[in-house]
Amino acid sequence: MGTTIIGVTYNGGVVLGADSRTSTGMYVANRASDKITQLTDNVYVCRSGSAADSQVVSDYVRYFLHQHTIQLGQPATVKVSANLIRMLAYNNKNMLQTGLIVGGWDKYEGGKIYGIPLGGTVVEQPFAIGGSGSSYLYGFFDQAWKEDMTKEEAEQLVVKAVSLAIARDGASGGVVRTVIINSEGVTRNFYPGDKLQLWHEELEPQNSLLDILNAAGPEPMAIRLSRRNWTESERQSEMSMLSRKAGHDLFVYGSLQEPEVVHVLLNRVPDRVSAVLSGFHRFRLTGRVYPTILPDGTGEVTGKVLKGITDNELKMLDEFEDVEYDRKAVEVVLTDTSEKLQVETYVWKNKDDPDLYGEWDFEEWKRNDKEDFVTATKKFLEDRRLPEAKTRMDTFKTFFKQDLENAKPLDS
Repeated sequence: MGTTIIGVTYNGGVVLGADSRTSTGMYVANRASDKITQLTDNVYVCRSGSAADSQVVSDYVRYFLHQHTIQLGQPATVKVSANLIRMLAYNNKNMLQTGLIVGGWDKYEGGKIYGIPLGGTVVEQPFAIGGSGSSYLYGFFDQAWKEDMTKEEAEQLVVKAVSLAIARDGASGGVVRTVIINSEGVTRNFYPGDKLQLWHEELEPQNSLLDILNAAGPEPMAIRLSRRNWTESERQSEMSMLSRKAGHDLFVYGSLQEPEVVHVLLNRVPDRVSAVLSGFHRFRLTGRVYPTILPDGTGEVTGKVLKGITDNELKMLDEFEDVEYDRKAVEVVLTDTSEKLQVETYVWKNKDDPDLYGEWDFEEWKRNDKEDFVTATKKFLEDRRLPEAKTRMDTFKTFFKQDLENAKPLDS
């Protein structure tokens, strides 16, 4: 099945968690399966290994526990439930390929977690992890586990651990489901995959280009046929519209002209074309190695147009440019074709900023500052994953300490 399953005790009950990917070899058979199965009102089991084997074991044990509850006139304990699974797993160990974690709460012993790996051993543990993703989590639990956690701390630990396994284990993925069991009852929680924390070198979710282009639904046949008689200007307008559907076009004029910087931020380098923005001036900034632009009516700024930027990539670039810039729509002229193109670019917010001076030079930046800038950009990505994420400005201050006394006046 390819799985990450976790059971954790806390001061008052237990938290169970699992991912939702069910795989058949390299094929994802189900991306939203529920691997936490109810056995009784107060006992649940997390399933890993063969989906068929774990489901049939769960079904048998649920039936036996129902009979047991009727005979005793009271709910079955967590230990009884775990031992029934142990008995089935051990007696059929040559045929079953499933590892299970049983968790629940009863009035005799409170919250309990039992691990039942392949072969039918049963072990009571303060926490248990299983499935293909568990191999990435042992060191993490050695460091993060602590006794007498609160319910909130325990659930946060489970969600964080499953998201870590999803980032590393190709057979784990999808969403995270948790089940909290205590004296008050059972609470189920759901964490969508696109809301989980991202880890080292993990890519943000991307929209499919086909989804974007087909978002408006199928195109009527009459429109397709009428295109045969379009003028060249109408065809250009249609191509421009399709380009906007497929992504954003962004004019960059500073460090983002450097492919290595763009690759650090986006984990790819989009298609680029040279362009000129008229009516703007590119300034140096005191104490900074990156430039900015402001309208001046007569100047020209050379740069690159990054084509097909996705919504998530644009969000990343907005965060990188920070609060110092506004993203605005402008018109540029492509250098090779002289075609005019509507794009977006980042313009300095404070037009009266006393730190503005001179003319920023890209080639000079490449010679003197590129290496440190790439290092600082990587550090920015690391810092933004911290609980108290640093802004890009804060991160860059660590790397660039220019002498303010060397700043030139604005008119130089």
